[in-house]
Amino acid sequence: MPMLPSGRQVAITLTPLADMIAHVTDGDNLKRILAIENPEGLYPYTEVNYLQTPESPQDIGLQKPFVPESLQRPENMIQVSSGLRVSDWEELTANWTEPDKAAFREFLEGRAMVLFNNGMAEVARVREASERLERQRWDAALRVMRDFEQEEWLDGIDSPEWDDYDLLAAIGLIVATLSTKPDLHDRHPAAFDRAVGMWSMLAGHHAFLRQPIAPGQMAKELARQWRDLGKLDALDEDRKDWLHRQLVIECVNLWNHAGDSLEAACPGAYGIITLVSLSPEGRAAA
Repeated sequence: MPMLPSGRQVAITLTPLADMIAHVTDGDNLKRILAIENPEGLYPYTEVNYLQTPESPQDIGLQKPFVPESLQRPENMIQVSSGLRVSDWEELTANWTEPDKAAFREFLEGRAMVLFNNGMAEVARVREASERLERQRWDAALRVMRDFEQEEWLDGIDSPEWDDYDLLAAIGLIVATLSTKPDLHDRHPAAFDRAVGMWSMLAGHHAFLRQPIAPGQMAKELARQWRDLGKLDALDEDRKDWLHRQLVIECVNLWNHAGDSLEAACPGAYGIITLVSLSPEGRAAA
């Protein structure tokens, strides 16, 4: 909390970061947290507050304490949010003098590093937990594939290969399973409605996808049948690339938003979408 040369008193908090970590599974929060690599990466999640005299004495009692390493808040003053983050530098400092700007930069690069280091420690904690969870999910996916698909190609392989026929089989089996388990759809309607819409569009363009799919069918066996037909081989490279990207995105979306339910309801397909989602290509599409 510095007092700038003009007399303006400001304070910064990592409340936006704390809120994002508290809701790490919402939207793109995890992806945003994992993208933070240094203290400057915290600037978009560092709120800038002004200290001013309250309109009512009762407002003072509602203030949260500063972290122990901060200077004490002046008596009879409260924090009022500027509505801006440190990353909003141009807007934040539009009416500041050059000495004020220089003093605030010095604060950010000096005493504020205590707060930023605490923030980076929280980011590291989330990253470690995320990597541990992904490793567990990867191992679980391999076990699922071995248990339910009984595929010899998985033995001793840490990163099994997959192609677009595998992805089609996974999505097709999930859609077929939804027709027999309406309660599954009700758990994740948005994700499943999107998958059904995608499948309808694909089946409209590719006749081999219109064949009935038994919900209990093995994903790899279905993929093998379609691979033997070789229908995707006839597509030009642009259409192949487009189809591949869409299938990867759809698998990642299903894994992110409905994976927990699919593991029990459609284990073979779950194994495939997990392998796709945790691959470098799946991570890039997330």
